[in-house]
Amino acid sequence: MKPETTEPDEYFLVGQDDSRLNIYLRYQLFKALEDFAKRESHREQVGLLVGRETTNSEGERFILVEDAIEAPLGDESTGRFEESMWKRARRIAAARHPNRTVVGWFHTHLDGSLEPTEEERIVHKRHFPEESHLLYVVSARADDRNFFMPVDGQLVASQGFRIYGKTPAGAGEEAVPVGARAGMNAVGANPEQQSRHLERKLDKIQTRLQSPPVTPKDILIVVLLVVNACLILFRPNPPVKVDTSALERGQSDLSAQVSSLRGRIDKLERHISDIKMLDEQLKLAAGLEEIEEPLDLPDEDPKPVKSPAQAAAQAPADMNALSGGSGVIKLYKVAAGDTLGVLVDKFYPNSPNGTTTAFADFNRLNAPDYAIFPGDTLKVPTLQALR
Repeated sequence: MKPETTEPDEYFLVGQDDSRLNIYLRYQLFKALEDFAKRESHREQVGLLVGRETTNSEGERFILVEDAIEAPLGDESTGRFEESMWKRARRIAAARHPNRTVVGWFHTHLDGSLEPTEEERIVHKRHFPEESHLLYVVSARADDRNFFMPVDGQLVASQGFRIYGKTPAGAGEEAVPVGARAGMNAVGANPEQQSRHLERKLDKIQTRLQSPPVTPKDILIVVLLVVNACLILFRPNPPVKVDTSALERGQSDLSAQVSSLRGRIDKLERHISDIKMLDEQLKLAAGLEEIEEPLDLPDEDPKPVKSPAQAAAQAPADMNALSGGSGVIKLYKVAAGDTLGVLVDKFYPNSPNGTTTAFADFNRLNAPDYAIFPGDTLKVPTLQALR
């Protein structure tokens, strides 16, 4: 423990007083570390903290952090925090401040966090094992900073620290800011305006740490979140609109194709019916001994020129005839509404009983109902042929 030293009376409190240890950071050094972290925000910065550990008149322990010595980081191959780096920084600290001791180290974070990393905890345990050794972390990205001190072997955050010394260092010993080299001026040497500016900045930091303000941006974010939640919960389900134009076009095309196919089928059925009729006529002509003339079928267009004798012997418009030497067999195409009895009465008026059965047998109709259907072709011989 060092000899008794007067504890600073004027200071700014950052955060809250920590009953475990009072930490005093000289405000020129505070400003230098802030500027250093912002100026070199693209790479990490590390160095020693130099000051005094002592007690006040009441025997309470406190630490004064008065200066810092930069220690360049090593590369990954040799180790970022190699032993030679700390030895060199300690030699510089001893030469510049023979009446001061190393009270810890500082490290800047690039990711905006303040919590010590596992690497930092290992470095602190290895190179700064004393209970008085502190770690000061500065994050320029988050505009935040804090001290960490060892408690039961673990680095824990301080509840707050004090910034003291509104005037430059006394004539007895001039403070050397972080990163200073031969021929460079110290940060915050004398300007009174810079002192007032820093004082206002410290007031803002203290107010922000004690009661973080709610900014209009925060309110706007909350309002937007509430509105978004209401829209999600209470918005009506939008009507589902289905574009049926493509379906209607496809249906129209399909209907046209079906109609075309139906027309082809009807034409084919008529053609098949004509072929069947021609086949029946040919079979009938081949089976009758009395037939002397070929099958006479009417042509629709153009009609053949017939002799008067043929015109007189022509059958009604709905019948085709096969003529022979001793008789004529006509062909009749059954129409809708025709029945066998009506046709027999039409073909053989005043015929004797049994004519209907004979006519059915002649056309090979199935007993007992002798059913006929529209489109069927019936052979109509003479009454003598039926007997």
